Amino acid sequence: MVDSTTLLLTFNESLAYPLGTQLRLALQPEVASWVVDQEWSQPNSLQIVFSEPIAKGQLYELEVSQIADCSGNVSFTDQKVSFARPEIPQQHDIILNEVLFDPLFGGVDFVEIYNRSDRYLNLTDWVLSTDTTHAQGVRLSTRAEGWMLPPRSYRVITPEKEGLLAHFPEVPSLVIWPLSGMPNLTNNEGSVALWTPDGILMDALVYSVDWHSPLLAETKGVSLERLDFDAKTQWNENWQSAAKALGYGTPGTANSQSITSREADIDVLSADPLVFDPRGEAAPEFTTIYYTLPASGYWGTITIYDLQGKEVQTLIANELLPTQGWVTWDGLLKTGELAAIGPYYIRAVFYHPDGNRLAAQQRIVVATDF
Repeated sequence: MVDSTTLLLTFNESLAYPLGTQLRLALQPEVASWVVDQEWSQPNSLQIVFSEPIAKGQLYELEVSQIADCSGNVSFTDQKVSFARPEIPQQHDIILNEVLFDPLFGGVDFVEIYNRSDRYLNLTDWVLSTDTTHAQGVRLSTRAEGWMLPPRSYRVITPEKEGLLAHFPEVPSLVIWPLSGMPNLTNNEGSVALWTPDGILMDALVYSVDWHSPLLAETKGVSLERLDFDAKTQWNENWQSAAKALGYGTPGTANSQSITSREADIDVLSADPLVFDPRGEAAPEFTTIYYTLPASGYWGTITIYDLQGKEVQTLIANELLPTQGWVTWDGLLKTGELAAIGPYYIRAVFYHPDGNRLAAQQRIVVATDF
């Protein structure tokens, strides 16, 4: 889209001029009216000019047939193109959602982004960088397919499409955005940032290999996945190693390790799932413990106990808490060992300076895939 009323179609060879009356165009959903404009100075292009701005948030499909090239050859094969009217992104519309910074031999880095909004967003000339202080990086430009990001969808930015598919063959090709000259992501710790064309920082992450699960013997080839779209990007608790069951990475699709923010009417304490497998034989590999408090100003402690009543792990220790929050447990004990298979109890105590005290308990099970 050139603007809200103009669509530019570019073909791989010069067209007949003028095209004549055999050209057929069909648009779904239909619009009131449009005209076809052909410029002599742009022999391989057509402009479709609509009588009024097309609707926002609507995906259109244009079918082109019986179009003639400059030699008079007419193509009777239907050609279809989808398009939408792009809108201006707002802060936090687009977030960093998954990153692989230490790929296997022969593999490639990737950065997955996600459009949290209900709008079609055009990322042409945006910048991907490994510096969170200024927009010095590589621009998303010079790509025939463009850089349109549909609502509630993922895209994977990587230096080489084939290298990505070699290790993640299930990735849909349409969601891969090859970026020539993409900056290298450093293996142990580093940063990645996404900027608008005018230098406004949309999202940034300073990552570390230490954010990976301590249960992994090897982190090479394992991506870090964002758990919660709504939680802060720069929070290590919001990132988790991708699950073994899904190939240690899910570029272009929903993360293997993800949670959904809960509404305020849930119980004071809950866990999801109640049965999990930290050994990585089957997802999920951790449980998420949610809490909801009746007012601000509460302090709290959340601990894990075994069946003998022995405290085996402390997840939150006497901290000032928000009214809603969550913490994860990956089955790791205070000793650094992995919890034995069997039931455990989450115990939470919340207290307020005004004297109010809340206590809750939830049973969970550490299991494995036999």
